[in-house]
Amino acid sequence: MRLLIVYTQAGEGHRRAATALYNYLLESHKELEIKLIDTLDYSSLLFRSVYNQLYTLCITRMPWIWAGAYHLSRIRLMRPVIKQLRYFVNGFNTAGFVKFLSEYRPDAVVVTHFLPSAVISCLREKKRINTRLISVITDYNVHPFWLTSATDIYTAPCAYARDELIADNVPPEKIKITGIPVDPKFTAKYDKGEIRLKLGIPDKRFTVLLATSGFGIGPIEKIADLLHNDVQLLVVCGRNEKLYKKLLSKNYPSAKIFGFVNNMEELMASCDIFITKPGGMTITESLTMGTPMMFISAIPGQETRNAAIMAGYGVAIIPEDLSALKKDILELKKDPGKLSLMREKVSRIRKPLASKEISECFLPR
Repeated sequence: MRLLIVYTQAGEGHRRAATALYNYLLESHKELEIKLIDTLDYSSLLFRSVYNQLYTLCITRMPWIWAGAYHLSRIRLMRPVIKQLRYFVNGFNTAGFVKFLSEYRPDAVVVTHFLPSAVISCLREKKRINTRLISVITDYNVHPFWLTSATDIYTAPCAYARDELIADNVPPEKIKITGIPVDPKFTAKYDKGEIRLKLGIPDKRFTVLLATSGFGIGPIEKIADLLHNDVQLLVVCGRNEKLYKKLLSKNYPSAKIFGFVNNMEELMASCDIFITKPGGMTITESLTMGTPMMFISAIPGQETRNAAIMAGYGVAIIPEDLSALKKDILELKKDPGKLSLMREKVSRIRKPLASKEISECFLPR
């Protein structure tokens, strides 16, 4: 069987999900012929630059533009117009991807972003290809861009996403609740005491992990100032060198400051609660680790809806402001039972076997 796994480098989550599934299949199904590609690598240079840079600019500098575009794209009356516009823009800029598909001729394509699913859907409507298409939805709600005539199976991260698909007239038999693929290091078992000893964290102290994204955006410094006297803080600044140096210079006695890290699984394993942005992949990794969350700096649209869904499941808290955030953290510190209840609810919705369950959607039985 010839399999193609496709992501689009618009943020890190889509790539991480695709890579996790790819690595799982390489290890567990050596009989497969598999390729992992980025749609943008087969697109025009201008399209590739604009697609990635515009996304980054909007989420870091102009979130109101992103919010407006998001809500416009969800209006049902606009969907046919937007669909035709997307087909035109994609067709003009993704000729390299189309050529690759026609030459590689995969038996099945698994996508973790809606761009390649739209291109494949257009090709199938024109009867130019006949590959199976599996769409791995990487947020906990479903944007209309995921909906295509060509998708054979949608893998949903949770029941909420499944219900949204059904509400958009997707047949239930086309939907599988599988979760989102994560790197195996997030599914491993960790001893909290051993990890804390390794990281130099007091074993019994209430510990808060604070990290937003690779960009280190949001009120990280303000939160560190608010909490460092009351809890053990682990602060990840990502690639934000300015923030990293500034926090280091403050010499908080009960905080450990990190730049970009490759051991988020250890930091999650060592903390009691994770303050973060509600990106789909971050939520999935945290759920897989069994870690309750508190959300800040959500990108309007997908992330604000992710946050609301997780709060509805009882696995996360959305503070109204920074004062409420501190109050919520101190309440969790004083009431271990409340935190235990959140962990119990996490255990009910976590999907640590997502890669295996997704592979069962397209592998021969």
